[in-house]
Amino acid sequence: MATRGSVSINRPLSACVLYIAVYIDFIFQAEVDEVIDSAVSSMNMRSLYNVTLWRRDQFTDGIYRDTVFLGTHYDLTFVSDTGVKVRSVVFRPQAPAISISHKLIEFQQKINIIVPLTISRKATFLLFLNNLEQILLKRRDVFLTLVIFGESHKEILGIFHPFVMRHKFNSYNVNLITDRSFSRGYALDQGVKSWRGRSDPLLFLCDVDVIFSVKFIDHCIKYAQKNSSVYYPIVFSLYNPEVRNGGAFESLLY
Repeated sequence: MATRGSVSINRPLSACVLYIAVYIDFIFQAEVDEVIDSAVSSMNMRSLYNVTLWRRDQFTDGIYRDTVFLGTHYDLTFVSDTGVKVRSVVFRPQAPAISISHKLIEFQQKINIIVPLTISRKATFLLFLNNLEQILLKRRDVFLTLVIFGESHKEILGIFHPFVMRHKFNSYNVNLITDRSFSRGYALDQGVKSWRGRSDPLLFLCDVDVIFSVKFIDHCIKYAQKNSSVYYPIVFSLYNPEVRNGGAFESLLY
């Protein structure tokens, strides 16, 4: 075992924290390797203690301490092939924050929500429309692309068309696929290709059972960068939000 402060980490890990702990240790080990190389290079430049060439494999152990806002102080021990022991002190400064860029966010950007569907998700689709109804009360720059699989698409459309009439919602496109079994990847691909508008909307690839809020739409617009990166939050399913979160359903929405 080793306490925090030892350069060599060998702590026991439980299964539930294995991945996180190993990842953190990996990052930390990379920093330690950099510090050891820095110490070796510095000692060789000074030709310390008549040792011809110091090597990183002569590092034996060390300790470190973090200084808030300043950096990390390393105290390392090296032993040469002839038995010469050297204590090498290295300071790895914490760099100050650097402002990279500033960009005006255009919140009125159109967003195209692409949803794959089958008749088996009819009840879930009704809940999806109820949630979308709340979104449309606050945002009208939403476009909905439905990709429906199967011969029973009329039942899905029987739910959707009254919604369209009730909200005078004409920003939608329906793609019917009857010649193959359900495939989410294929559905999303067809949904993306079906866009015929002049503008270049933000794409929201969505499952029919995902509940989202206007705040989530805002996050999509803020954090997705065209030709650069996507906004990909990790969400989890709740069987009954009222039981799991004491009824505080809104706090669970992104």
